[in-house]
Amino acid sequence: MYAAVDALSTLSRSASADSSLPQRVSDLRKACAKCWSKDKEASRKVVDAIVDCAQVPNFPGELTVSAIDALLTLARNELDTSDYETYEKVNERMGKALKLAETFPERSDTSDREDQRNTHPTLLRAISNTGYTLAGALYNASRATHAIGFIQQSCLVGERALALADASGTDKDKEIVALREHIPRRWELLAICKLKATDRRGAVEGYGKALVWHVALLAPEVAKLDDKINHFVSQLVGISVGELFDPESVLISRLFANLDVEQRVVCLMMERAVRVLEDMMHKPVAQKAMELAVGELIKLWGDEHPVKRAKLLISLLKHQYYTNGPSIDVSSEEVLELLSTENLKRDARYKSHTPEYIAQTHIWAALLLHKANAPTADVVAQANAAIEKLLGMVNPVVEPVSTKAAGKRPVGRTRSISRRGVKDKETAPPKDKNTPVPLVLEDQIGLIQSMDMIAQILGLLNYTVLKLQFLHLIVWICEETDAGGMAEVHIKTSIDLSTLYVQLGQMETAMNVLSRSNELAETTGAKIGIPTLVMLRLLFADVLARLRKTDQSAKVYLTAVELSEQIEPAEKGAAYMVKTQARLQALQQSATACRVYASIQASRH
Repeated sequence: MYAAVDALSTLSRSASADSSLPQRVSDLRKACAKCWSKDKEASRKVVDAIVDCAQVPNFPGELTVSAIDALLTLARNELDTSDYETYEKVNERMGKALKLAETFPERSDTSDREDQRNTHPTLLRAISNTGYTLAGALYNASRATHAIGFIQQSCLVGERALALADASGTDKDKEIVALREHIPRRWELLAICKLKATDRRGAVEGYGKALVWHVALLAPEVAKLDDKINHFVSQLVGISVGELFDPESVLISRLFANLDVEQRVVCLMMERAVRVLEDMMHKPVAQKAMELAVGELIKLWGDEHPVKRAKLLISLLKHQYYTNGPSIDVSSEEVLELLSTENLKRDARYKSHTPEYIAQTHIWAALLLHKANAPTADVVAQANAAIEKLLGMVNPVVEPVSTKAAGKRPVGRTRSISRRGVKDKETAPPKDKNTPVPLVLEDQIGLIQSMDMIAQILGLLNYTVLKLQFLHLIVWICEETDAGGMAEVHIKTSIDLSTLYVQLGQMETAMNVLSRSNELAETTGAKIGIPTLVMLRLLFADVLARLRKTDQSAKVYLTAVELSEQIEPAEKGAAYMVKTQARLQALQQSATACRVYASIQASRH
């Protein structure tokens, strides 16, 4: 190896080279890579000698390719993630390789200019790949800060390689296609490393670049965003708005202002940004960002998406209730006008959900009126409108079908026998055995939460019948959609419902409500919290005692007491709010247990 170093050194001082030199240097480079484990110092000297030969002006350009390959191989072998001194050596090797690649197009000895244009992006691609490999090794070794230089170089050089490949017409090559697919991951890794180094602005820039490159890879017919794009948008909005307090950065559409990206995709990304902001609306900067995002999104939608626009305004009504809300002007009348539009244009697929949106609009309008100390009659009017729309979902209006035309009786009729007598009865067709269409809600949890809130407000206003209707509808929605997934909500609402019936003196009705909940708890007990089960058993025992079923009530009461012993106390390091809620829950259970015990004793005497 040392003899080869001396020969290359002598050759580098000469003015000409033999035509077989490139092949011999390539063979030497391969031998040098194999000898790394045996003699590292000799391998380094051979590589340095190859680099010296590649810099001689009149030597063949192929030597540059071998020199760059040798430098990249040496850089990969040289890196030791546990030895900080190797980082600087590797960085020096990568710098030399990039410098050689930059001078490659100017070499006067390259006869085939077409081959030169194809080779240049290939060299840059190899440097980019090596930088990504080195950065990945450092990141996996918890050296994210030291990986920044390598991954940043990989991203920038990779972009230059793609630009040159596009210009030379080699963008369809397999290696170039693979590089284009990997560029988003490299920018993402840079963003992660910057974030770990507390460089949030650098992280935002990295996520923005990753988003732009990833969107460029999307198929033209894409209908929804993939998980990666959702993640990039979430990170962009979360960091720039939540940590850098930059509300204007939420306008992701600006990233694609000069790019050939379909407006539909830009709208989807802005919709994702709005959903991210919804979880940050307790911050004033997020409210300002929401105002900008809503304005941009409405401008992008135009008049083609009335239902989407209405949904967005409903979410603003919600945030206006919890906070002071964004300064954008939102009114329930505007939302209802949008939802009453006959021609839904591109939102025709949401037509079946419009009753749900209208009900939510009335509910949030009622809550906002109550918050503003409006007259009770106005609050109740909005609640009644919501109930009317929800009851329409329970008993949907079906257009009656003519019996003469279709051979079936109208859906809305309740009589089983026609007035025409026995003749018609004998010729009547069989009943329609089609199963009813299940209830499908777009925002089931949000609707139930808003219904529960307005029910509690109506209880405070002494509108008991309306409160009962809302609670019954919540139970019905839980049963019609997903009884298992909404089991705890079903049982908690049933507890409120039975408590209200007990206060009204309707013990049998309360008993029926609790019996159904008890059956549900026995079938899906694993999905229900122990505190909820304890309250259910206690109330069940209370109603049984009031109905003079003392022995059965005592058994259920003892079951509740035994079950309460399984409740785990709040952890010592838990938040203050969590500890407070645990104490209130324990006090409520103790008070209820005392009251039930008194009811049992009273029923015995």
